[in-house]
Amino acid sequence: MSAAPSVSFAQESSRQQQWLPDSFWKIATASVFFLAAIKGIRFPNRWSATQAQVDYAYGFVKRGFFGATVTHWFGLNHYVRFAVFSFLVLALFFATLTLLAKGSGIAARWGDMAIVALYAGSYSVTYLFSTVGYLEIFSAVLVLAVLHLADDRVRFIGSVAVTIVGLLIHEAFLFMLFPALLLPFVLEWLQERDKARRFRAASFIGVLTVVAAVLSVKIALSPSMSRSVADRIASSIIAHSDFTPRGDFFDVMTRSGGDNLQIMKGYVHSSGWWARQVSSVAVFGPTFVLLLAASRRVLQAANQRYWKYGFAAVCMVSFAPLLMHFVGWDVGRWNGFACFMAFLSLLTVTRFTQGRPLQASAKWQRAVLIVLLFSMSSGSLLMYGKDDKFFPVLDKFRETLLGLRDGGLIHMVNSGD
Repeated sequence: MSAAPSVSFAQESSRQQQWLPDSFWKIATASVFFLAAIKGIRFPNRWSATQAQVDYAYGFVKRGFFGATVTHWFGLNHYVRFAVFSFLVLALFFATLTLLAKGSGIAARWGDMAIVALYAGSYSVTYLFSTVGYLEIFSAVLVLAVLHLADDRVRFIGSVAVTIVGLLIHEAFLFMLFPALLLPFVLEWLQERDKARRFRAASFIGVLTVVAAVLSVKIALSPSMSRSVADRIASSIIAHSDFTPRGDFFDVMTRSGGDNLQIMKGYVHSSGWWARQVSSVAVFGPTFVLLLAASRRVLQAANQRYWKYGFAAVCMVSFAPLLMHFVGWDVGRWNGFACFMAFLSLLTVTRFTQGRPLQASAKWQRAVLIVLLFSMSSGSLLMYGKDDKFFPVLDKFRETLLGLRDGGLIHMVNSGD
């Protein structure tokens, strides 16, 4: 078996001095996460609140599962309840991600928290905070919970259940989160020497893929919501909720996947769309590249014959959310989720592979620090269509407090997005 090739950063030599100690990176991780959070945090917008109300009262419709279950169970037709629930889910998301990072042993493998700080302060975290209330955050909590499971058979059963629920909550689950459920089984299949266990891992991969494909095709081939049904649902939301629903949300619900493809063809020929793409890649790209490089280094150090196939799987998982660019125009949303999936893939390969401890070099730490500083000073269009305010961040909170004073929460939400 050939030795893993050397790289220019993250050298394994314990004799190489780290530029900054681990204590610095522990403090930095908490600090940059706080800054990234306050750049993006806001109240859930009316689009997300409207989407959460859709159910199966008028027949099967895409994205109706959450409204038919969670919204009805907890009375989320009242905006304050919906906002509180959304913030609790967001907090649970980051808490679960933190526990997964701790359980993966990534800090021990790398010798410091630099790689964790890289994502904690990234613009992906800022963007995820701005998506508070959106259904993919709820689905992501389910995925993270399943990835915590150690027994592969229990994890498989949980993965099947989460795949079905995730696709019924939002069809974008197929590209945005589902690949993360497959990655542990792919890594186990690549590393397992026992034929029976290897066959079991392959079976899990096959069954999960078939379940996701069949349900996705069923949702895609189901008739789009008719305008009459959309109007009836909108009227029902108005009658039973204390906020004004977003009318343009129902325009999306009446479109098919083919309609979205045609719309995106028009966007591709727009100079504004390309300008947003370039800006978004500049903001998210450096973090994305470093996270992929870190996964590659972990797989190399594992000294497995098929580590390149493992890295190919990591790339497929990380790039999967970018496929949403073909059917959706939320540029930053897809790119931000790609960074999240790259970080989640890094945690997965660290947890599911055995390898020599890595010593983060001074060059690697400098690269992380430069990208962190860039992320901290970056601004791009968030979910509510406005640039975040960073210097000073207090401007955002001042505007919120004035809005609450002048008209109250419901009035502020109804007059916004």
